[in-house]
Amino acid sequence: MPNPTTPDRSTAAAFPRYLTGEVVADSVALRWPELYARRLRHPRVVDRFLVPATPEAHISCKLRGVAEFRERDVGGAWITRQIRAGDLFVTRSVTPYEVRFQSPPGEELETLSLHIAVEPFLAALEASLSFLPHTSWKNTQTQPRKCRSIATGCPFTNSARSRIM
Repeated sequence: MPNPTTPDRSTAAAFPRYLTGEVVADSVALRWPELYARRLRHPRVVDRFLVPATPEAHISCKLRGVAEFRERDVGGAWITRQIRAGDLFVTRSVTPYEVRFQSPPGEELETLSLHIAVEPFLAALEASLSFLPHTSWKNTQTQPRKCRSIATGCPFTNSARSRIM
């Protein structure tokens, strides 16, 4: 059962209060404007963890470990993925969602979690994808969109991971 004290919405600053993992490093002391970076170590088994929605875009890069990972809208059908180091999740959700995962012994997940304010995030996407024809992120600000995606084993994932590390 999800934690009943986890709110539907939170801020990036308060996000660690609702995590199941241990915060190993946190950029909050650096006071970066519009950016929070945290390194997290997760337990081997997490059952039905509620992830609150945040106004900031959330990027989660798996640094170590493997897991059978499941996610769903609250009360919806579970979607299952096998995740591993190098996988990258990008989330901007206006509603909370549930996750659960299980890692083999010794293969627990370690994650780099980034929350970036919407304006700088969209500007970075626009700049980095401007070479693609017919690409525009400008209209995403007019209507909040719920999107969770994963990039697995693709060149973007590997290059992004090397820049973050």
